[in-house]
Amino acid sequence: FKEKAYRVEKIDKNAFVQLSNLLSHDKKIAFVDGGNVNLFSSASLSLDFIRVAAVVFDGKKYVVSTLVDFYLSTQIEEKDGVLMFVSTLFFDEFVKRKNLRLCEDIKNMEKDLCVTIDDSQLTVGKRNASIRVVSGIARRFAELIIAKDISSDVIVLDGSLECTYPNEEKYVQSLLASSSDVVSLAKTSTLLTTKGSALS
Repeated sequence: FKEKAYRVEKIDKNAFVQLSNLLSHDKKIAFVDGGNVNLFSSASLSLDFIRVAAVVFDGKKYVVSTLVDFYLSTQIEEKDGVLMFVSTLFFDEFVKRKNLRLCEDIKNMEKDLCVTIDDSQLTVGKRNASIRVVSGIARRFAELIIAKDISSDVIVLDGSLECTYPNEEKYVQSLLASSSDVVSLAKTSTLLTTKGSALS
């Protein structure tokens, strides 16, 4: 690979697990994914709707699902001479009553969404990060919080386990420390081989 963040490992067939083994009747498997849509956006203000769902199966039998949605308001504020993204989460009262503890855990991520607009993990070239990037971060953190909350032997996340956002590592590490096996499935990849070919 030509990516500094990765190291090349020899492919070992013993490192792979057949999906049929994961879907055995003695294991629960959970799938977690989310989505977000921008409702309004300007250079300094953004309003987004975010929904995250988790579905648990025991073999092929449906067990339970969790659905949490919320609104995210993000604005740019000056703090000590630095421009920051500052976000506030809002939950519908019905969602809040149904999942109070989980909503409180998700609400607590507001402080981790407070990052500078020129954070190197968010900028593109010499440009400051777009305010709209914050909704993707919030969705990702909510996916990880919900994944940690569900009771399952195996948890399947959309995307990768690579930490690409500021403050993301603490959520990934918290999930990986849980008693579940955690795997991820990335539908797309930007990885290139050393000869410049697409890996996917």
